[in-house]
Amino acid sequence: MFADATSAVGGDEIREEGGVAYAAYSDGYDGGFDRTAGDYAHYMSQVRLEGARTLSGLLRRLGDRGHPVTCAVYTLLMPWVAGVARAYGVAVVAFRELIDALDGDSEKPPTYVVANTFDAMEPDALASLRPHVEVVTVGPVLSFLHDGHDGNSPNDLFDHDGEGYLHWLDTKPAKSVVYISFGSTSVMSKTQVAEIAEAMSQSNRPFLWVLRKDNCRDKDEGDAIKGLLATASAATYDDDAGGGMVVEWCDQARVLSHPSVGCFVTHCGWNSTLESVACGVPIVAAPQYSDQGTNAWLVERALGVGVRAAARAEDGVLETGELRRCVEIATSEAVTSRAASWKEEARVAVADGGGSDRSLMEFVRRIARGST
Repeated sequence: MFADATSAVGGDEIREEGGVAYAAYSDGYDGGFDRTAGDYAHYMSQVRLEGARTLSGLLRRLGDRGHPVTCAVYTLLMPWVAGVARAYGVAVVAFRELIDALDGDSEKPPTYVVANTFDAMEPDALASLRPHVEVVTVGPVLSFLHDGHDGNSPNDLFDHDGEGYLHWLDTKPAKSVVYISFGSTSVMSKTQVAEIAEAMSQSNRPFLWVLRKDNCRDKDEGDAIKGLLATASAATYDDDAGGGMVVEWCDQARVLSHPSVGCFVTHCGWNSTLESVACGVPIVAAPQYSDQGTNAWLVERALGVGVRAAARAEDGVLETGELRRCVEIATSEAVTSRAASWKEEARVAVADGGGSDRSLMEFVRRIARGST
């Protein structure tokens, strides 16, 4: 945390916005990193080496000039921050999902784990962790729950496709649209695209599908996928506005908040899962790797706000018939009702006086007092 930092400190430009002060350190890629062309493994290695060096220098300079950092908050992708912070006697706080709360560093556990969840959503997991590490629940951490945000996020990884998809959603009946997105890293095979396209073609439901441009490895594959999508879009939900729409990226919060969206076919990454729960949108979970299987279990078994789709054993492909079956379950009255109830639970948690709001305020008070 920066104390009253509002200008340049020792050559470091300190910028204040919304009551928060910012100072930059380098990841070794000051000109930016091209995710589609660069070596991601080398990038992460460089971030660790160069980031540790420049962050260490920043902490030292801030301390020398009377603006000491008292608390370092880091995410799962940057566990090396903990070692840098401890070298300067700075309290260490991990901002993570519960599944990763005790993983990552080979060093001692962080002082706190600030978790992007809320007590009602994961009570058993929280109870099992709290004897070992102090977990502070502050979620769902979603800007639209706090400030009515309805514009493009400045932190999105990709540019949005204008706002045409939002106008298209406006033409659809309430809870009718199947929203499909597998996040920022998963890549679909041509076979998987064909299965989803056929399911949408048969379903007689409008759909909005996010398919990133880096999903296609070559022109021939790209042309084949475009043909499949064109056929599905034309065959589905025949009306004047068209049955399906495919975009390279979108503002997911605005899509999930739209009244025409009836279910979300997702890889079940944690951010997507939280956004869907907070918007009351039922889920068809198609997990790919990492924590996504656990998140899918939570969605189906613990919360009852969706259904996990069974992928084909030999290649992990979600087949047409299985996707159609899962969409029907997810849009049933029982699941839709539970999703609406969890939407209210999520919003109560972050409202003034809610469980996550109280936890955050107490955490800030303890850090400010130096009670670590």
